[in-house]
Amino acid sequence: MHREFLAHPFSFGRCLIGIFVAALLAFPAVARSADATFVGILALAAEDDVANQLGLNAESRTKLIDLINRREREALNLALELKDLPPSEAAKRLEPFVAESERLGFELMTVAQRGKL
Repeated sequence: MHREFLAHPFSFGRCLIGIFVAALLAFPAVARSADATFVGILALAAEDDVANQLGLNAESRTKLIDLINRREREALNLALELKDLPPSEAAKRLEPFVAESERLGFELMTVAQRGKL
């Protein structure tokens, strides 16, 4: 039965990819939340109330949202590569991508803002 589940066309990985692609295509960048699966804690920093608490100015916030959108587009290819892996293995393979996303985002923030996040 386990093999049948993995071979099923609606496996977990394929469903995850489908949902991710649909979300990217269906909603404008400003109307949807960032996906922490791919950008880590930056997803939280992009929320209006958190950005205000961090004291992100308009320019920094725009750059952060642009970075998040770019990283999520790049994640699409990675997600396609990982779609057939067990969830634990896929998560392990995503770790470096998420860490790089966070590193790039932290470069747009002050030390104090990073500390608050």
